[in-house]
Amino acid sequence: MIHSFRLSAGAVTVFSALAIAGLAPGLPAPAHAADGQPVPVQPRWRPEHRPKPLVKPARPVKVEKKARKKKRKVRVRPVEVRRPEVRVDVGGPEGPLVPGRSYDWPYSITNMGPRTAEGVVFRTPVPGGLEYVSGQGNCSMQGPYVFCSVGALEQHQTYTGVITTKVSESVAPATTVQGSVEVKWTGGTTTGAFPTTSVSQASDLVVTASGPGQIQPGGQITYTFTVENRGPSAATGVTVSAPSASSQTSVTVVGGQGCSTQGQGVVCTLGTVGAHETRTFTVVFKATQKATAGHVFTRRFEVVSSTPDLRPDDNYTVVRPRIIRYVPTQDRDEFPGRPRPRPMPHLPREEAPAPAPAPERPVAQAPAPAPRTAVEALPETGGDAQSRVDLALALLGTGLILVGVGAHRRRASSGRTRA
Repeated sequence: MIHSFRLSAGAVTVFSALAIAGLAPGLPAPAHAADGQPVPVQPRWRPEHRPKPLVKPARPVKVEKKARKKKRKVRVRPVEVRRPEVRVDVGGPEGPLVPGRSYDWPYSITNMGPRTAEGVVFRTPVPGGLEYVSGQGNCSMQGPYVFCSVGALEQHQTYTGVITTKVSESVAPATTVQGSVEVKWTGGTTTGAFPTTSVSQASDLVVTASGPGQIQPGGQITYTFTVENRGPSAATGVTVSAPSASSQTSVTVVGGQGCSTQGQGVVCTLGTVGAHETRTFTVVFKATQKATAGHVFTRRFEVVSSTPDLRPDDNYTVVRPRIIRYVPTQDRDEFPGRPRPRPMPHLPREEAPAPAPAPERPVAQAPAPAPRTAVEALPETGGDAQSRVDLALALLGTGLILVGVGAHRRRASSGRTRA
């Protein structure tokens, strides 16, 4: 049996005689002194033999060590000044370019940065096949480039401009047209490009008309039309048409080569006319019986094509025949045969008298001319010839008398001088 008690310095265990005698297992045998008395053996102290205190001591406060901050090396970077950011947007015409016509190329320049862009300049070369016409703003042609001075652009400010060019008439069809753009300012440059386009096929159609300038009521006249394509490309879908006139017109279209009438209008289809090719066709006009003499019939004929035309100003011609009074003759093709007498309006048609033959007038012999006197030889001026002769003789006699009186006075004065 084991007895134990607690002390402040620790726990001391006293073993019984059995333990001392070595009966307890795991313990060493007791030692004996010289006199035979046993020597007490002190047990080995172990940490787990430490007695537990009756009052648990307070746990010591853990002092957290402050983490040492590593000193970081601060890199001093230079302050970067934000520069202006300029953007350029460009546009162009829609569809192919027709030679000989002018087109606009718009553009816009925007300052996207936080600072003012100084000395902004817009520059673009003129592509081949185009000719510079004008530019909006302070623009000028310098060599192969167009320069436009924009000046300063504030933050979020936008400048817009337009450049106008003309397509050369000598440029070949299907030529590609593209122009680059460059915008410079103090400290920066940006680039762009106009939309890519091409030159279309083009033709130059001219229509002319020839025919008589007069038409009689009930008669017909024929006009000849000539369509010429002066190039440089073939014209497709060529038609010559005249608009529909009012229903009260006195002259109508009754036919033509390859033409169709639509009411009072007419359309003549020619199809494709090649470059430097000429086509001719005719149109027949007819005047009504009630056409008024002196009226001028006017009809405009215009030629159109699906191919763009270089000069649309010469794509029409005007026909102006005048209606004249009905004059039946035998030497005209439109009035063959002998003219018939017209019936009198107050008599029935069957009782109209026949025209009486004109009586023959006797031919009188002209009398022989009488010899003319001096008085009769004078020209007739509306007065009496004999009175004029008498007056002339009187004036002549008076002049002779005055001349004689003057001579007599001169002789008398000369005699007195001598005396």
